[in-house]
Amino acid sequence: MKSSLRNFLLLGAVVGALSLPAVHAQAQQVLPPSVSQALEAAVASGNGGAIEALIAANPAAAAQIAEAALQAADALVATNPAAAASVAAATTNAARSLVATNPAAAASIAAHATRIVSAPAVIAAAPAAAAQVAVQATQVVSAPAVIAAAPAAAQQVVQQAQAVTSNPTVQQAAPQASQSVAQQAQQINQQVAQLPQQPARQPPQMIPPVQTAPESRNQASPS
Repeated sequence: MKSSLRNFLLLGAVVGALSLPAVHAQAQQVLPPSVSQALEAAVASGNGGAIEALIAANPAAAAQIAEAALQAADALVATNPAAAASVAAATTNAARSLVATNPAAAASIAAHATRIVSAPAVIAAAPAAAAQVAVQATQVVSAPAVIAAAPAAAQQVVQQAQAVTSNPTVQQAAPQASQSVAQQAQQINQQVAQLPQQPARQPPQMIPPVQTAPESRNQASPS
């Protein structure tokens, strides 16, 4: 896992279903070796506090660090789901700091984090952390700037968060989470519905072929 994370950081590639141009642009930077090594250790141990400290100390690379941590956490879901939940929680907290400056990245991080905690293994290992991520992620994407920048990602977070908080194991661990997510979901869906609709693309017009007059059958024969 460490080697895969190291390669990810050196290449600066952001991989995810909702990777957005704003996040990908930041990922072109190369993290300092000290940051890369510290992030590897923090992710491997599920040390969310250390991940948040790295992000706070490197605000210009906050989105890159968060996405790198989440990418590595994907591999932890099967082997250490509790650590994966801790990483998701830490990066969701970091996403709040990006709402004003990079709302598209905030949406991408929130969506990736909720995707991780929606995994059955994560819910079974850390239901309270899964609920925390679901609630905080919906709060992140409820910001008008985030909805305007990435409405599809905001709605994906809503769907994933509702699925997480409706799970019986999560409801037992955090009974208030489903109500909080439901309230945020209603607000988010209303704001998305009020966004200007993109005009439908018109199909290309077909130009009819030029009709040529048939040759006259009564053409004079050459003399």
